[in-house]
Amino acid sequence: MFWIVCVLCLALPSFSSACSLGMWKADPADCGKFRMCVLGRETEFKCPDKTVTNQMMQACVPQGSYMDTCSKTQKTVTGKTSLTSKPDPTKTDKPTTQKTEKPTTPTIPTTSTQAPKVNPFMEMCKASPTAVLPHPQSCAKQVDCSLVMAGMVGVMECPFPTLWSTDTKRCDNPFTVKCGTRWEPKDACEYESNACKHSSHCVPCEIRFPSCKGRADGINAWSGRERTPYFVVCENERLVRQGQCTYDEESHIVFDPIERACVRL
Repeated sequence: MFWIVCVLCLALPSFSSACSLGMWKADPADCGKFRMCVLGRETEFKCPDKTVTNQMMQACVPQGSYMDTCSKTQKTVTGKTSLTSKPDPTKTDKPTTQKTEKPTTPTIPTTSTQAPKVNPFMEMCKASPTAVLPHPQSCAKQVDCSLVMAGMVGVMECPFPTLWSTDTKRCDNPFTVKCGTRWEPKDACEYESNACKHSSHCVPCEIRFPSCKGRADGINAWSGRERTPYFVVCENERLVRQGQCTYDEESHIVFDPIERACVRL
């Protein structure tokens, strides 16, 4: 027999009073957390790894970067300083003689007929060489023309779940950004920063982050973790919170996908 436990009650620590759409507040006690207005309620979020909150930008920014106004970065130097000793004038090292061999026929380098790679955003940036422009395809990216004109790639991606706003010129609340014809990523795994590109030991993104694609607004089971204590909160197919029912070995409370609530087995 199942005993239904109200999941909203279990999630109370992450919800507070009613709020207005567009609200974004950094947690004053934790640089890695912030609160957004979701379904008319304040909802707590956690920044991705190695990022912290920036209240002015209303986004998670790289920790230790010039945008990091929350945490204080301390640089410590460890280890001993190595001393460079002067050579001993009493010791002379004779130069070693090398055996010379008859040179072989030199190889002629092959010439490439391929044209040099041109930054695809160079033409776009010529009119505004110092501007930061929206990426023409992705709503989560922006193009820094000053970097493009300097010969660098210049494409940067907003941290999940933010999107690049053409109005505020910054990574902003996804519920207030107007993407227009630009592709709007919604899942965490649609952000390149969450992909396993640089490590063979990286835990796949689909395991680290749940998806709300095709899910109804509100509380849902974590896909792939059904009948476990894990659940997600979705809005407009966006992940707004991932949570866990209060669980211990004696209570055996799990999230039921049919009841859409935490239940006791």
